[in-house]
Amino acid sequence: LTDLKKAILFSRKFSPTKTIIFSAFGKRFDHTLTNLFIFNFEISDNTEFYDNFGRLTLLKPGNNHLNIPLNKTVSFFSLNEVKN
Repeated sequence: LTDLKKAILFSRKFSPTKTIIFSAFGKRFDHTLTNLFIFNFEISDNTEFYDNFGRLTLLKPGNNHLNIPLNKTVSFFSLNEVKN
């Protein structure tokens, strides 16, 4: 288990309504990729990730509403196949 996965599993014991993770992406690509896979399969709704460059919010399948200010850069990508 990675240290991040251990922290996520530990936090679930407290049934949080929101989880905020700071600096989950580092300089090593292998750590970043591993964390992305952990996020995709291990986290619950209402989890946000922050680093020195921005914020990552995971969206579950279905309709999602985003409240984003004008002139902000937004990127979307999927770790799974996207249909419709």
